[in-house]
Amino acid sequence: MDFDVLVEKSLKQYDLRMTKLESSLKLLDSWFSKLQNALKPIQSNVDHLSDQFDQMKLSNQLVLFGLKEDPYPEASESRFLGFCSTRFPGIPVTQNDIVSARRIGKQGSGLKHRPLVVEFCSPRMQQLILREKNCLQGSSVFISESLTKSRLQLLNYTKSKLGKRSTWSSGGEILTKLSDGKVITVKEASQVDALYQLTTAHPSPSKPLPGLK
Repeated sequence: MDFDVLVEKSLKQYDLRMTKLESSLKLLDSWFSKLQNALKPIQSNVDHLSDQFDQMKLSNQLVLFGLKEDPYPEASESRFLGFCSTRFPGIPVTQNDIVSARRIGKQGSGLKHRPLVVEFCSPRMQQLILREKNCLQGSSVFISESLTKSRLQLLNYTKSKLGKRSTWSSGGEILTKLSDGKVITVKEASQVDALYQLTTAHPSPSKPLPGLK
């Protein structure tokens, strides 16, 4: 067989194999894209369940902002107990109710007093104090429940769009009060955006708002 003919035949076989390989790669890429799309709702559910689990672990914690910081970390618990005895005399908080009390954030970060995270032995004490946090009106100290990173981001975003006074958290849920007095649970940022657009557009009372049925 002529050498040129042999080379040409080999090149044709090579081109045929490459064409089949490209076709297989395209098919594999299409299959992989479909698999990714199929996994998206599963991943979303996993993320949601993981966030719920993490929030449950925080259900016995409080975060105090503005409470005077002592130079020694071990004094944080005593500082908190003294604060409670003054501000919440009807709630008998003792050392036996507290697992830990620690400051968060870097020292010298610009905050005069870093936030104090208090972990209780059970969620009951946390709930008792939260119910009485209105006693702190006019005080430099603010108390909130501890939230996961994603929920805290959603809370701050909702406050920035719908107002700090009309937005708060309770039981790990983000709540906001609408102009008609109704309180709804905020689940995601897109819901906040829709509410913000309706608010700025001055919707008619008959027009339904997202999250309401």
